[in-house]
Amino acid sequence: MKSGYPIELLIVDDDQGDIDLALELLQESKYPLHIQAVTDGEKAIQYLLQQPPFENAVRPHIVLLDLNLPRKHGFEVLNVVKQDPYLKSIPVIILSTSALDKDILKSYALGANCYLTKPMDYNGFVQVIWSLDNFWFTSVQLPQDE
Repeated sequence: MKSGYPIELLIVDDDQGDIDLALELLQESKYPLHIQAVTDGEKAIQYLLQQPPFENAVRPHIVLLDLNLPRKHGFEVLNVVKQDPYLKSIPVIILSTSALDKDILKSYALGANCYLTKPMDYNGFVQVIWSLDNFWFTSVQLPQDE
C-alpha cells in the first residue's frame, strides 16, 4: 500500500457486538482504515460483486470473514471471492468461533489466507484484533486496486 492511502477493510460478521468492538479497537490502528461491515453472507456477496444495494461499494483490500453466517455460510462467501478473477487476490482472514479441524482445513482448501479462532473473552478478542493490525495492516503488502 502506498503511504497515506487508507486500507479498505470489509468485516463480515453476524454479531453486531463483535463488529462494534472491532471497529472501536481498529480506530487506534497505526494505519488509516476505511471499514465497512455486513451482517450476513448474502450481503457480503452482494457487496463484493457490487450488486444492489452495493453498486458503489469500494473493493476491499482485505476481508475479515466469520464462517457461521445467516443466509449464506462463510464458506460460500470465501468460495465466491477465491473463484472470481477480480476478487481472488483479496486476502481473506477467517475469524470464527469454530476451532474444528474440518472448518480450518476447508477454509484453507477454499483459499483462506489466515484462520483465527475468535476468542470468547474480551481480552482475547482485543489481542486478536491488535495482532491483525500489527501484521495484516502494518507489515503485509496488500494488493493495490486494479
